[in-house]
Amino acid sequence: MLRMRAVLSLYLLSLFLIGVGYIAIIPPFEGFDEPAHFSSLRQIADTGTIPLYGGSFLPRDVADYGGPVAYSSLTPPFDTGLTYAKFFARPDLVARFVQEYREPQPHPPFIPSATPDWEAQHPPLYYLALAPLMRLVEPTAFVTQIFVLRLASYLLALVGVFFAWRAATSPASSTDTRAAVNGFLFYPIMLPMFFPEFSRIGNDSLCLMLAGLAAYFLNRQLADGRSIAWPLALGISLGLGLLTKAFFLPITFAVTVFLLLRAWRGAIEGGSRGLQLRNVLVELAIALLISGGWYIYNALANGILISGDDAIVRQGGILESLKQNFSVYLLARGIIVTIVTWIWAGTWSLVRMSPLLDAPLLLLVTMTICALAARLKHTPITDPVWLSVTLFAVFAGGLFAHFTVWIANGNSGGPGGWYLHILMPWAAPAIGLGVALILRRRWPRSIFTALACYAVLFQAIAVWSQIALFTGCAIKDDDKYYSFSGQMFCLDQVPTLFDRLAVIGWPILACVGFGGGLLSAGWLVLEMRRRPGIK
Repeated sequence: MLRMRAVLSLYLLSLFLIGVGYIAIIPPFEGFDEPAHFSSLRQIADTGTIPLYGGSFLPRDVADYGGPVAYSSLTPPFDTGLTYAKFFARPDLVARFVQEYREPQPHPPFIPSATPDWEAQHPPLYYLALAPLMRLVEPTAFVTQIFVLRLASYLLALVGVFFAWRAATSPASSTDTRAAVNGFLFYPIMLPMFFPEFSRIGNDSLCLMLAGLAAYFLNRQLADGRSIAWPLALGISLGLGLLTKAFFLPITFAVTVFLLLRAWRGAIEGGSRGLQLRNVLVELAIALLISGGWYIYNALANGILISGDDAIVRQGGILESLKQNFSVYLLARGIIVTIVTWIWAGTWSLVRMSPLLDAPLLLLVTMTICALAARLKHTPITDPVWLSVTLFAVFAGGLFAHFTVWIANGNSGGPGGWYLHILMPWAAPAIGLGVALILRRRWPRSIFTALACYAVLFQAIAVWSQIALFTGCAIKDDDKYYSFSGQMFCLDQVPTLFDRLAVIGWPILACVGFGGGLLSAGWLVLEMRRRPGIK
């Protein structure tokens, strides 16, 4: 027990410190949709009203933000705004930014601009939860507000990871403890997009926390089918998830289908089929009681259950638009984009890494998924690992539906794969099962180890590329790749980059975060090697 606590503590410490490193290097509003998420927080904190689709707008000071902004991603040129290279080429703009955004200023009133708050489509729980913190940090400098809100969001995600770990490694879990631990350890290595996804202001962090709680309560319910406490707790976590983001609709559906299947097969310990059906009804009733009002409001106000921005704009014309815009190429491209951006997408500037750098990570993930598929052949359908498969299948169906609307609206690309990381509580143990099978065989183990070591190097390269981009030493070229100035990938300009990062970020804190994270991860590896058995 003490050993397991030590491994978990080192793991969470590593995630925390590396997350702090990411938070410290990412400029304000470079996180996905951060201007809108920040504005929703401001609206509740300053006006006491809930953001609603079609009636909420960015505050004027956010819409008129005077700092450097993310690169665009549709058609070149991608630097039409005040991107980082342009910003640092203007000493007057840098001096003004330091004065206005790094020093405390009188808190501006919430005066709506003409720019709609596109994240007002979401349920309000995340914004309600962090609005008190928003009020506390409003007297501080703007960059400090961004840092604290990001840190709070990231801590919510880590709470979810903690409960997910507890669920997967508990005696009641059907997954081998060592395999589950390996799944969590390798997850952020194989899928480094975990860090930028949750080290930003956004409701996905609360989604991960509630998903972790749901996984924990579900695990307890599977071990004790007679107690009403666990179905109540699971229903509450799912209901709160539905009040955070509509992504919990597929999660709730998949969990319900899985529990009904187990009830049909009589697989829950200590509970008759009648008790198991009772538990499912209790969970659904609690979840709907908590969240149903929001979705009823959406249906009445917007004529659609889920108030997704694209779906609302194009409702009634999707089929006709698909006839005009659909193509197999766009569909295939969208699927590939989703998979690649699940592994790595960076931040809102969406600058691509070279395909040669991406390929080994894609091979690593593919290798693990294939091993998991081989393992599933001999796994009963009532085993919780099949819930992971069901969740990804249902989630993929939801993303596919969203992508269909996207194509109908004449867009290319695809849904961001980074959203899939809210499924980590179920994905990590499943990955662990695949890894366990790979490690049993000599040649697959050697290949996997080499690819995992490369994945660590990839993340270091990606972080440095991001730092070079944010400090103006690299740009996003017309092919969406990093283009570095000079021949040394900006490694010969470290002092300059450090000084520039001190304007928009926190370079010393980044060094402490990344350095401490690596030391903690190294300590964790030594602890795992010292005693291979997990107790």
